[in-house]
Amino acid sequence: MLAYFDCFSGLAGDMIVAALVDAGADWDQLRHSLTKLALPGFEVTLETVERGGLRSRLFTVQASAEPHHRSLSDIISIINQPDLQDGVKTRARQIFTNLAAAEARVHNCEIDHVHFHEVGAVDAIIDVVGSCVCLELLGVDEVIFPAVPLGSGTVRTAHGELPVPAPATAELLRGFRCYGGGQGELTTPTGAAILTTIGTQLAGIPHLKTKTIGYGAGARDDQHRPNVLRVLVGEKLGSAQADVDEIGVLSCQVDDMTGEELGLLTERLWSAGALDVVQIPIYMKKGRPGVMLEVIVPAGEADRLAELILRHSTSFGVRRTLAQRYKLSREMIEVTLPSGAAKVKLGYFAGELVQISPEYEDCRRLSLASGPSLREIYRQAVSEALRTIKKEAP
Repeated sequence: MLAYFDCFSGLAGDMIVAALVDAGADWDQLRHSLTKLALPGFEVTLETVERGGLRSRLFTVQASAEPHHRSLSDIISIINQPDLQDGVKTRARQIFTNLAAAEARVHNCEIDHVHFHEVGAVDAIIDVVGSCVCLELLGVDEVIFPAVPLGSGTVRTAHGELPVPAPATAELLRGFRCYGGGQGELTTPTGAAILTTIGTQLAGIPHLKTKTIGYGAGARDDQHRPNVLRVLVGEKLGSAQADVDEIGVLSCQVDDMTGEELGLLTERLWSAGALDVVQIPIYMKKGRPGVMLEVIVPAGEADRLAELILRHSTSFGVRRTLAQRYKLSREMIEVTLPSGAAKVKLGYFAGELVQISPEYEDCRRLSLASGPSLREIYRQAVSEALRTIKKEAP
């Protein structure tokens, strides 16, 4: 089962729990699981509220006053209870370990010397463990989320007034796409730790057959947008047929570059790690012939390659979009031909062989060295690959 967390208004631990309960996680089983934690007296409540016209659930933890400067080992001891599900304990331990690593980088200390303040309190521990319990109850084994809104301004912490995002939140979101979003703190350290630990970030809603939808409310009632976290839970589609990853697509139009200049730019892009570079003839304003340059890049390399285009082309702007790419599962084998060895790439869809592609450079080398045409070398490589696959089949 897959859960897509649509965090258009931010995310926090209590919002995650509330959204998952609203999506179908059993409330009584959640409360029973939380009583197994080695924590002092606390009470959890669930109520239905309205946020921006959306019916949502509000999850609240009420705990007796207590010192909450706990270390990572203290929190893991609280989680490691024999009656708690193993999957819940594993996820919760990893979430708090990542939180501790972020705090250690912020405070320049060893991870074992970190003393949690806000995230060491009962409500934060309940939020993390409660989220993991709900995911277990729903049978969710994959979590996806989009770019994360951070907010703006400052937030009051145990260390005083700090800028948004809080330092630990910023550390946890290293390498993930974020944006300003709105006023105040939209994403908390606990919320960031939960999703970045157990989830994968994609550009948009994944292919899924939605089963349930849940809305988890934040404590603040924002007048500008609904302060809710939406979660879509359902069956993932396409995973058995093709691999899916995220790519960046860079494009621009030029009508004042020579073919040689475009050729050199293409070489630079390939050398810099582009996955594909395409030049498409187009007509621009006033009937001028031009070229649409489209470059497929790894999602994390989009900024770097966009800079390269701006520096080495005449374009004044590059458009960037993020997209999901469906890929055949790939395998590389080597076959022996009369003229030598050549590599062949195999492509599988849902376990079925659908593509056989000999490597050009190998086939070119054999053609030049031994005389057969490139087409003949290709034919031999495909035939030998089929024979090899048939021999290896059980």
